[in-house]
Amino acid sequence: MALPRLHERVTADLLDGVRSGTSAVVTGLPGAGRTAVLQRLGELLGDDGHRVLAVRGARALRDHSLEALAVSDLGADRPTRGASLLATYVTAVERLAQGGRLVLLVDDVDDLDEESVGALVAAWGRVPFPLVATSRPTLLAADGRGLVASVTPVDRVELPPLSYEDSARLAESVLGGPLAAETAGRIHAKSGGLPGFVDAVVRTARRAGHLVRVDGVWRARGELWAPALSATVERLTVSLDADALHAVQVLALAGPVTTTVARRLVPWPVLEALDGHGLLRTLRQAEHDYVTLYPPLVAEQFQNAGRSTLRLRVTQEISLALSGEEPEGLSGPVVEPRQVRAALEVSTSDGGREAAGVRARLIAEHVLRQRTVRRAEWEHRPTADTAVPYLETLLVQGAKGAAEVVAATEESGDPVTVAVLRAMEAVRCVVEDDDGAAAHHALTAPLPTTLAQEPGLAGLLAALDDRLTLVVEGAGERPARAHPDAPRPADAEPSSVTALRDEVEGVVHAERLVAQGHAADALAVLAATPATGAWDRPRHAALGLAKVLAGRPREALAEADRRLDEALDDLDLDGVWLHGYTRSLALATLGRFSELRDHVGAVMSVGVIPLRQFHHAVGNLALGAYAALQQGAVDSALLLARQAQDVTTVPGPWPLMSVGWIEPVVAARAAGDPAAEAEAYWAEADLLAARGYAAAAGVAGILALGAAPDDGRADRLARCLPAGQGDGIDDMIALARAGGATGPEPALALYRDARTRGAVLVAGRALALAVRILRSAGDVAPADRLVDEATDVLPAEMIASLVPAVDLARLTVRELEVVRLVEAGLSNQQAAHRLGITVSTVENHLNRVYRKLAVDGRPALVALLRDRSA
Repeated sequence: MALPRLHERVTADLLDGVRSGTSAVVTGLPGAGRTAVLQRLGELLGDDGHRVLAVRGARALRDHSLEALAVSDLGADRPTRGASLLATYVTAVERLAQGGRLVLLVDDVDDLDEESVGALVAAWGRVPFPLVATSRPTLLAADGRGLVASVTPVDRVELPPLSYEDSARLAESVLGGPLAAETAGRIHAKSGGLPGFVDAVVRTARRAGHLVRVDGVWRARGELWAPALSATVERLTVSLDADALHAVQVLALAGPVTTTVARRLVPWPVLEALDGHGLLRTLRQAEHDYVTLYPPLVAEQFQNAGRSTLRLRVTQEISLALSGEEPEGLSGPVVEPRQVRAALEVSTSDGGREAAGVRARLIAEHVLRQRTVRRAEWEHRPTADTAVPYLETLLVQGAKGAAEVVAATEESGDPVTVAVLRAMEAVRCVVEDDDGAAAHHALTAPLPTTLAQEPGLAGLLAALDDRLTLVVEGAGERPARAHPDAPRPADAEPSSVTALRDEVEGVVHAERLVAQGHAADALAVLAATPATGAWDRPRHAALGLAKVLAGRPREALAEADRRLDEALDDLDLDGVWLHGYTRSLALATLGRFSELRDHVGAVMSVGVIPLRQFHHAVGNLALGAYAALQQGAVDSALLLARQAQDVTTVPGPWPLMSVGWIEPVVAARAAGDPAAEAEAYWAEADLLAARGYAAAAGVAGILALGAAPDDGRADRLARCLPAGQGDGIDDMIALARAGGATGPEPALALYRDARTRGAVLVAGRALALAVRILRSAGDVAPADRLVDEATDVLPAEMIASLVPAVDLARLTVRELEVVRLVEAGLSNQQAAHRLGITVSTVENHLNRVYRKLAVDGRPALVALLRDRSA
């Protein structure tokens, strides 16, 4: 499997800059992909007819005069000898630039020797030419002799980390097969999104046996660190002086700390030096800044160094610095490094990919650390009180031993804890064993004699069983209680178990109402349900979902942001997935697709999926795939869909919590068959409706109507959704009726109303229906006017999907030839043979076409060409 091309957007921007005569310096850490970007740019410039001179700096040659030029293509051409060797190279570069098509590409410009810099600067002064150089973050060119400082105009481009999707795609390419979602998240977090580190983690983990292929899917087995990674990490620290290197050791063992603590551990000038080298990241939370090493593998390198004396000395320094004491040998207390980390508070509000990796690492470490502690507690005293916290660390994807823990645990002690223990066993039976009957038995089996008369306990278990039915089987009518509670004296106060039972019953009832589309009713139930504080996560998640479906997504988003921040601060794994899904659904409803994809990547970076949150993991992945599809990123949509299907193929009860529709939709689009695309959506809608998930079925049905009209199904869809349950559900009903109408008026009325209310996704769907109806009736001009008017109102990707005309005039003659062959169904190999060019050249032409037409890959290009000819 060929490695994917990364940073294509950066490469395209650099290409456009060169064409306009603008130079650039691309900065990034070693492993960020600088060299790959420069090589790709050179290929594209060569295809454009430019003459490319490639020069590479080398640290080992910095003391060798003009050696960088001597070993380049310039030196290989044996230039005519001038007055001096330096003058010889100046003249040679000047002659290359005479035709006006020279572009100089310099990799690792900060490692060029001074004389090579001087020769290139002198040549540029005589015949200016565009320059693109790469450098580490510490580009020191302010002395006037630096190459980049001597050319104008010049842009500085910081190479960003990869998205979660690109990291996963790269890892899959290296492995040659699909990657499990939680493993992809761990790799992305450890690497910090640096492609060189993604590659290194994957290759070393596979060789060490830490990545194994199970049923065709690559999964992590244990820790992904391997000693062989040290060589990769050392590329980042090789240029550090002794003080900076020692500071890295200190911060690695201390973990993320506030800037106040960091300054007590490390002198401020040294912190600034590390920041200049790109090895620090500052994260903002409330009124405090926190400092951490980046990428996370740098810290792991020193945490796994294994040199006990060094570790002891550094941890002693940390202890003394934090206590304010002066060093007195080794007699003082030694701080365990991770104790410092417990004080970290990190927010998600900046949305940064680098910050997401840091947060993900903290949560994953917390789970693994807790597993060891909780196991020891349970082995010492195997009761429900010790089993539940231990099971919380075991009931995650890939962990083993949960069944043995439940079997060896005595059902005694706190009744609520016993109920939670049974609920955990039910989840394990469903997810690990695919045994629904055993799961129900775990919740309905007779209680021990000591607990059988506990008021409220049987009802609590029945409510938990009701929830299991809702999530696994469907949202039918509320089942009758199979095991009534023991009677309570009339004058007795409700116990804590009874109060929790009442809350769980109310929340589960609200969840069922949400799944059935009764959003307003669900909000009313939640408002009337007493709160105990013990079931806050499900309660607030249900509240957020109900608000989204009731047409209040902004309110739901604000609350999900706050709850998600709190979950991350508390290293609360379940909260991350619950509130992460609510945030994803709200962002999708608001049409904020780019933000949604970044958010999904941040959540997936946690790399640990609790079994009881599998549906929320699928929901996040499915919503990310939907957003990618909306933006034409077909490959990303398919990748996220594969990962979601690996988690579970059973659809969840909330909207877009299944992905069985994505692959057939993509295939239908590539084939130019909107009817087949609609059928794929309708098949999903029918599946969801059969399970009673009316709201999710309604969303799938609306997507189907967006692909192709179907009056009969549109009418049935409108009638199966409950009216008067809030703007969100009413909008779905209105979209269904507009999709089945013969004229554009209902769709236009809904578009204008939704636009006024800020319901972006509904507005986009309604406008698409109106435009399609108008164009099918031959009213092209009114349709085009509607699209033009919506340009400033709707997201660009929504507008792009409404414009059938493709500006092929922007393509070169050769690009047009390639496009025609792709449209005819020829492969790259067949197109290359037909045109008498190499496959690589065909790929280069296609990548330029994708960029010019704003599409992501061959399926999206075929779909665009289909729309143009429709």
